[in-house]
Amino acid sequence: MSLYALQQFMFDALRQPGTSADGYELTDSESSAVTSNDIAAFHVMGVHPVLLNAWCRATGYTRDQYREVLAPHRTMRGGRPRWRTS
Repeated sequence: MSLYALQQFMFDALRQPGTSADGYELTDSESSAVTSNDIAAFHVMGVHPVLLNAWCRATGYTRDQYREVLAPHRTMRGGRPRWRTS
């Protein structure tokens, strides 16, 4: 899996809308996720959460919408993350 190439594409596409994924060395599953804008697949692949947040916002997802998409893949136990408890 070429997670770096996927994240580089996402970063570049956020900076320059309309960027094509053709010039990036993406696997078939990554290309498919980009084509279908599969937010859950990006999360499972390991896309950085900050980049995923920006991508979701740029592609029209509200915070609540993509939180719902990611809920089945949530790995944190016990409520809030440590950095949000203070």
